[in-house]
Order: sequence, then C-alpha cells, then structure tokens
Amino acid sequence: MAIIWQVERWLIHDKPSNTLHVLSNERDEWGAKVKKFLESWKYEPREVLPAILNGSETSSHTDLQHADIVRVVKKAITAGQLYQLNFGRRWMGELHENPWETMLRLAHDSPAPYSSWLYCPDQKIALCSSSPELLLASDGGIISTRPIKGTRPRGRDPQEEFSLRSELLKCKKENAEHRMLVDLERNELGVVCRPASIEHTLFQVESYPQVQHLVSEVKGELKSECDLWDALQATFPGGSITGCPKTVTCSAIDLLEKHPRSFWTGSIGYIDPRTSKSAWNILIRTLEAHQDNGDNGVGSGEKWQAIIQAGGGLVIGSNPEAEVDEAKWKAEALRKAAGWIERSENEGSFCAEIAIHPQPIKKQINRGFTETGDIFEGKNIDSTILKKTGSKKVRIIFIDNLDSFSYNIMHSCCGMGADVIRLCGITTPVDSFNELLSTLKPSHIILGPGPGRPNSSILTQYISKQSLLGSITNLEGDVIPILGICLGHQALGEADGMELIESPLGAVHGQPSQILHNGEGIFSQIQQPAIMARYNSLILKEKGGNNGGGYIPNQLIVNAWDETKTLPMAFYHPTLPIFGIQFHP
Repeated sequence: MAIIWQVERWLIHDKPSNTLHVLSNERDEWGAKVKKFLESWKYEPREVLPAILNGSETSSHTDLQHADIVRVVKKAITAGQLYQLNFGRRWMGELHENPWETMLRLAHDSPAPYSSWLYCPDQKIALCSSSPELLLASDGGIISTRPIKGTRPRGRDPQEEFSLRSELLKCKKENAEHRMLVDLERNELGVVCRPASIEHTLFQVESYPQVQHLVSEVKGELKSECDLWDALQATFPGGSITGCPKTVTCSAIDLLEKHPRSFWTGSIGYIDPRTSKSAWNILIRTLEAHQDNGDNGVGSGEKWQAIIQAGGGLVIGSNPEAEVDEAKWKAEALRKAAGWIERSENEGSFCAEIAIHPQPIKKQINRGFTETGDIFEGKNIDSTILKKTGSKKVRIIFIDNLDSFSYNIMHSCCGMGADVIRLCGITTPVDSFNELLSTLKPSHIILGPGPGRPNSSILTQYISKQSLLGSITNLEGDVIPILGICLGHQALGEADGMELIESPLGAVHGQPSQILHNGEGIFSQIQQPAIMARYNSLILKEKGGNNGGGYIPNQLIVNAWDETKTLPMAFYHPTLPIFGIQFHP
C-alpha cells in the first residue's frame, strides 16, 4: 500500500532554537488560527505514563523455529545462493489505549533521529515508528543513505558499555555484515548517480536507549537524467532489511516469513518539489495498529490490534541463538511501550542517551585519473554515443549477472577513464551479443559476479567457452581481453575443465582477505600479499594434479591463492588475454 498526501499545512519544531513555525498557503484560515493560538500558548510538559501491562501478545515464530530458519539460511549461503538475508518475525496483540499514547511513550523512552507517526483514519491505520535508519535523503543534487547493520545491547555500566562497543567494532561477523550492506548501498546509488561520484564514510557506533549499531553514510551526485523518484525506486526496499543479492533475497524472504511485511521495512518520508529536498526513513522499530471497529475518531475508546516486527541480517557467521536474542533486543522497546512485556529482557542500562562514537577518518587515495567515463545500457546504445566516446578510449562491455555489487565495479572502471556498456547476462541472447560485439566495438570485456552458479548466465558461459578458443575478437581480428570476476571467474574455470565445489574452508563474504600471488599476469604491479574483499561460497578445483595450491587447470595457470595457499583465487591464460579473480578488486 502507498499513501501519498499533498501537504500544504505544516507545524515545524525547530529543535536547535526550540521554536515552532507555521507554514501554510497565503490567506489560509487554518494557518491564521494556529498562529494566533501559538502566540498565547504556554507549553506545559505532559507526563508520559508507563503502559498498562496486558500480556496479550503472540508470536509468529517460537525461538526454536527462528533459530532453525537461521540454519536454513546458512545452508543457502554455503551453497552460493546468497550472501546475506534479513529475516524478521512478528509479535501481535491488542492495544489497550490509542496508538498515539504508544507513540508518546516511544518518543520519550526510545527517541530516534528518523521517528515518525502516521494516522490514516479512512484506512483505520496508525504507525508508531522510532526508526534510527535513513533510507534516502536528497539536497542540492546530492543523495545519501545511512545503512545500519551490526548490533549489540546497551551496557549496565560504563565499563560494560565500552566493552560491548569495542566488541562490536572488532567482531569479524558484524564487520562483514556491515561491509556487505555498504557495498550494496554503493551499488544501488550507483544506478542513479554520476559515475565515480559515490563516496562512503567509515562506520561509527551509534547508541540508542536499548541497542547500539554500526552506521555508515553513502552519498553520490544524482545524474542529470534522473530525479528523486528514480533514486527512491533504486534504493527501495532498503538493503539492510532485505539482503544481498537483493533480487534473490526478496524471493527467499517471501518463502521464509510466509506473510507480507505490510508497512514494516517500508518508509515514511517527504519530497519538496520546490527545493528538491527529501528524506525517507526505513520503518524499523515500528508498531503497526489497525482499528477493529467502526469508529473513525482518535480517542473515542476504539479497539486496536497491533503488529510489531523485528529481525536481523543473517550471514555465514551467524549464531542461531544470538540472532534470536538480537531480534528481541530490537523489538523490546516497542513491546514494552505496547504493554506486552513488563520490563526489558536486557534491563539495567546505566543511561538512555543517544550517543555517537565516530571512528578515525581514512583518507581515500587519489589515483590521479583526470578523466571520468560513463555508463551506457547496451540495449539502448546507438552509433551517435559511440562516436561521442571516441575510438581510442577504453570501452568495456560489462556482463551484469544481477549481483548487488555490479555498479561498484562499473563505477570504478569509469573512475579510471573507461566507458562501460552494461549488458544483462541473464536476458541478453547469445545471438544478440554477437551482433552487439561488432556494433559496440569494445576494447575489453568483464564477466561480472552474480549469485548461484555460472549456469544461471548462459551468456557468461558462452563468452567463457568462446574466449578460450580465441574466438572473441574485434573487427581487426585481435582477441579482446577478458576479465572474469567471481561468477565470471568460475565460468571461465568450468569452461577450462575445472570443477566448481563448495569451499572446503567454508564461505567467506565481506571480509578483507590476504591474497597470495606469484607476481604474474595482472599481479605484476600488485603488493604481496594483496588485501581484497572476498564474496564466495564456491571454489574451483581441478579434477586432478597439483600445482602448489593443489589445483592445476588444463590451460589456465593459477597465480594467486588464499592465505592458506590451498584455494585458487586467480588464474590467467599463458597466450590469450584471459584473466579470472575470485574476489572483488
């Protein structure tokens, strides 16, 4: 459901100056009345009473069922189907008061920067949200998002508070979970932002009354041909509450949760068309209430049925019991405000203040490139664009296998001055590719990453096989250099006779890893060891033989391994410009 209102009457509380402002159309009767009222009004603080305990809640899942779902998701990650999935459960019950009372209690006990209240009388719906997370904001052509992932409870004293915060910052599982989300948000902003304009900050810890989180900011410059609605479409629903790759995880969530999420993980926000400013939250820490009688008035003693939902991001390092506890931490303030539980299951925080704990800023290296390339959709490209880009410029065909990080790679290429032509590896027919190859005249081809196995992308498999035959050439007959990344790397390996198996050392997603190499091929000017981010559950294995790391290809030569020197991380062809890497460059 989408509820859209044209708002022409505003009452704005300017918190820094602690003043109220009335905005309305000229000669608006409501505006005049409110302004006159405020001139004589004296603010009297209203006492916020605790909820009356009614204990009426039920849950969609038991703790054991919740833990079992975590194990199911971890098996899917091990099989290479996804990297991270956000699962949520729900608590349901009756409110023994109007939802506005619940909202006042939330605002008092659990303040958050993107809190919101919505009451829609014709739909008999009320939403009480104490959300800490920004989905999207825009200001002056710059769009931004603030992804949250990684959670610990608050401490009972300053020492425990510091210990929990340090534990959160050092935890490999939480860091990997957060890094994956930041990469996903960079990718989504990349769809609508000017190439090479995406920036992100190092995460910091933000502490709220019940929990503390890892939070980062990602921002970029909106492309001239895109507007705020394009940006909203590119980022909704938020990556922190779905997972990655997003298309796969959204389908899996439907199967696992077995009920629509409704407004939970949706968004409340505004767009000002005059200034192009906007802000949209993610509706987490949100209570959804439905009026269950015929009354339309707020405060007339009507009955309300409410739903609270909470969950967390599941990764290969998730502990089932810990994930159950995390969901309860997140739902606790809402369940308490609704009167469903008497006190915190993690009671005793020494303070309830919101606090931000910034980390040292890391300066980004300027690689010295003076020219920025552009991204084109291959199915829409025409000869005029090709003439504009020039014949001497690096022009890369990127085979997009619907990975959640594809645009990050394309933006990196543009930042080095290359033009990138995107072709979907799932929907582009092989015959069309052969025609496009002669039309687009690429200087290079990248076979991109993606979920699952290479057989999900017939085009990637075709290019891999033809490249090893030396058949992917330009009009002059020269072989076009090809780089396979992750799924593209695996497709090249399978085409060369390798076997794709589940990694015997387990899945690694979002973690910086040491890559040991011999300095050959594309590693000729790369430091030893190289530190790269790995996103793989599957690994290539030669069916026989040994080459230091235990994997000898038929033609391709392995030239990089993981830190144990047992898993191949890269290879190259001895005579053809073909390269593969099992990590994100």
